[in-house]
Amino acid sequence: MSELNTLRHASGGAHLRIQLCQQDGNLVLVVEDDGGGFATSPPPDGTAARGMGLRSIGVRVETLGAEPKQHSAPGLGTRTRIQLAHP
Repeated sequence: MSELNTLRHASGGAHLRIQLCQQDGNLVLVVEDDGGGFATSPPPDGTAARGMGLRSIGVRVETLGAEPKQHSAPGLGTRTRIQLAHP
């Protein structure tokens, strides 16, 4: 049900695309939405720019030996790519 959670947080979004493929011997997961997006750099006042959900995803992915790469901007949706070495 994490897909529903993704859409819930993709404010204004109507579409969610999930792609899983093998590329150059790696397993690649890409999750994209067309929601409101967010600023990826910390605000000037020093407050946290990321919510607990994104931090939790980062911790889980790092335990697998990978790092999530997120691209987002206000009004442009969000794209998260995770690449894992495939044994």
